[in-house]
Amino acid sequence: MKSFLKQVLAVIVGICSVGAFATIMFFLMLGAMIASGTEKKSVAKNSILRIELSGALVDRSTPDHPLQQLLGRSSTSTQGLDVLIDAVKAAKNDKRIKGIYIEGGALSSDFATLQELRGALLDFKSSGKFIVSYADSYTQGAYYIASVGDRVLINPSGLLDWHGIAMQPMFWTGLMEKVGVKAQVFKVGTYKSAVEPFILKEMSPANREQVESLITDLWKETYSAVASSRKIHPDTLNAYADRYITLADGADYKRLKLVDDVAYIDQVRDELRKRIDEKEVKFVSAETMAAN
Repeated sequence: MKSFLKQVLAVIVGICSVGAFATIMFFLMLGAMIASGTEKKSVAKNSILRIELSGALVDRSTPDHPLQQLLGRSSTSTQGLDVLIDAVKAAKNDKRIKGIYIEGGALSSDFATLQELRGALLDFKSSGKFIVSYADSYTQGAYYIASVGDRVLINPSGLLDWHGIAMQPMFWTGLMEKVGVKAQVFKVGTYKSAVEPFILKEMSPANREQVESLITDLWKETYSAVASSRKIHPDTLNAYADRYITLADGADYKRLKLVDDVAYIDQVRDELRKRIDEKEVKFVSAETMAAN
């Protein structure tokens, strides 16, 4: 019995020791990650600010929680407009930054956010520094941003989505009738359409009027901005949208003047090296640039 109690006590002491050691190591690693996250990273001379147009672009960034970093999880699929704007403004006046490299992709954002970023990039160009844009495939929002580049490039097998703007509201009235639900709505005003999905089966004339006005203005701003940057007549860009050129060949995008050339990533790196007159391209992330 005495021997059994000794063994049980030894097991308990061992478990407690391992638990204490694991707890200490956890907090040491957590502290190291927090310290490394707050450490200011340096920017080398002749660097290029790299902006990746992929994931969701939101108004404000949300930093990774230390526990997420410890577990290897990250919120890199979401970018903050505030960080990108700060990075572009800092890069404009930083002599260590020679230009910006925009890498297009599957970007999701609202029009106002895209417009704000595009405006910051146009302001950056007043410094005389270059902007080079490249993507395997451009979504329409990403291309709207990337078109500010001095050189806009695309993979020979890439896609460029240019289709215009549309809006298709969803109506629930039919479904609600089938399940025996009826919405009780108090509505004042002709153009108050928020409740229409619950009381109508199609858009009212007033709502259709205001939605058409909205998307017409948004689309006009989009194609006018791209037309100015790419030196293409606005009517021509409208025609491209009507033709739905998304599935065109890379060489066709060049012929249509939507891009300057087709290229593979190694050719893009060669061009960047020539522009900074260095053997190696040194990229700086938006997060690092914004923190400097």
